[in-house]
Amino acid sequence: MLLNYIRIINGRDGKQYILRSPKTLDAEKMINYLKTIAKETEYGFSYPEELDFSTKYVINNWS
Repeated sequence: MLLNYIRIINGRDGKQYILRSPKTLDAEKMINYLKTIAKETEYGFSYPEELDFSTKYVINNWS
């Protein structure tokens, strides 16, 4: 079951920002984001080389 979370946040700069749940079209960007975050800390949940799943895998197992 996919969560459908949408929230509008007003920034200090006066702009509005939309915070939403990722969609299947976001799969590749999410994989790249997770790999970037994994590189930035040695105390993270995993190492970048452990994140070797494909976009197709993520889309098929999105829940």
